Amino acid sequence: MKELVIAGRAFLVDDVAADTVVDYTAVLARARTADVIELRALADGRSVEVSVVLSAATPVFAQTSPSAFPEPDNADMVQYMRDAIRRLSPDPFDYVMFRLPIRKGEWSPLQLGMRTSLAGWGRPTPTGNGPCR
Repeated sequence: MKELVIAGRAFLVDDVAADTVVDYTAVLARARTADVIELRALADGRSVEVSVVLSAATPVFAQTSPSAFPEPDNADMVQYMRDAIRRLSPDPFDYVMFRLPIRKGEWSPLQLGMRTSLAGWGRPTPTGNGPCR
């Protein structure tokens, strides 16, 4: 379970949902658009349904959180966000999930020279004009 903090308010959601919300927010910011999502979560020890506007202006982060509560089911919303991520990414290599561990001796997508937009966010590029391409 992870604690998902959106605009200063914390909610407990399943790990996959939390990670997907963070990734989807980044893709929405890149596309200069916004979306409303609805999540099943735990807040103050109760089950709640949360509606959130995600955009470049929405501060979002996730962190692990020990919890004895059962994880809320957000499979439908996770699938919706993943479909939207694919739809908003103009090139299939623009969205690469880096959450899979790279074992010693293996090459990461960046080392193989694959294009990725998310990897270059917030870092200077050789030309200084945005994401590495």
